[in-house]
Amino acid sequence: MASLWRVPVAGGDELQIVDSFAEQYAVTESGIYFFTRWNNPELKLYRFDDGQVETIAQLSGTVNYGFSVSSDGRWLLYSRVEHPGGDLMLIENLP
Repeated sequence: MASLWRVPVAGGDELQIVDSFAEQYAVTESGIYFFTRWNNPELKLYRFDDGQVETIAQLSGTVNYGFSVSSDGRWLLYSRVEHPGGDLMLIENLP
């Protein structure tokens, strides 16, 4: 897990704005969208205008890396793990 901090560009004190999130975020004009955890996460928004954190949605399943918000803020794209695991296949005598 990670945390988000802000600091004035001209210098000054750091301020923690999100204490724990799933290391994925997307910055828009209105704020920073982030997942609270990897499994069954909440999608939240830290709003630049008032510094408040708002819950946008409760999601099911496990999110994966890959997260983006459209420039107009209307759409969110994220990836989710449907079936964790993998298959191994041995192929012999390839030409």
